[in-house]
Amino acid sequence: MSAPRHTFDGYRGIEAVNWSRLKYMRDSPLAYRYHRDHGVTVTDAMRLGSATHTAILEPHRFLADYVLWDGGDRRGKEWAAFRESAGERTILTSSQYTQALAISDAVRNNAQAMRYLDHGTNEATVKWTDAASGRVCKGRMDLYTGPVIVDVKTTRSIDERKLRSQMETLGVFCQLAMYRMGVIANEWAVDPRCVIIAAEQFPPHDVGVFCVHPPDIETAEGEVAALLGKLRDCMNRDHWPGRFESETPIARPAWAMGGDITFSDEE
Repeated sequence: MSAPRHTFDGYRGIEAVNWSRLKYMRDSPLAYRYHRDHGVTVTDAMRLGSATHTAILEPHRFLADYVLWDGGDRRGKEWAAFRESAGERTILTSSQYTQALAISDAVRNNAQAMRYLDHGTNEATVKWTDAASGRVCKGRMDLYTGPVIVDVKTTRSIDERKLRSQMETLGVFCQLAMYRMGVIANEWAVDPRCVIIAAEQFPPHDVGVFCVHPPDIETAEGEVAALLGKLRDCMNRDHWPGRFESETPIARPAWAMGGDITFSDEE
């Protein structure tokens, strides 16, 4: 079954919990509430990430949505006039523009990646109510081909060990698990697969396509469920504690207890 698609503003207007917000519960309820109330400041790295996603997933939109600024410092009358002429288009520096297109070319020239790209629905929106917590949830998948959920990531290295560690730290497995929960709740698929297309940010822009192991998605779904339950409890009590609610003992790290400590500059 095909999934609905919303503009980013339309998706943002849907009142529901998504992973971009829920992930802060991993730190603490205090962190969640802060980011819920203050939103996110858009950085150059985020602009580059969005531009790269557009170039990969919807190359026909790239020239319409992004404009190149190669006039040097972003200040002064010339910059102000250019910014006004850009309208709603996102302004990229010359290096950002070139990098986004180079990564896109690398991905779209990869045969494994093209098995998924240009099929299904880009930026597909899924919305559902989590039965256990009662929380209304939402997600915006990079690509849903039915029954495959595809996530596109840029990274410094696609070395499997490094990529796996980065994906865990950033919560990508939980993000995919949350999408999967939504797809199943909407009965679009019984057992959707999750695939990551990862591209290196710097030349030669190597690309890898990775199918996430189902047991890893299952454990991530358990973490998402626990975070949604924690959010429910915090909202019901209107209680948003930090990482530690009580005095907590702290011990020396394990590596310091194994004998003599050797410093890196010692001979």
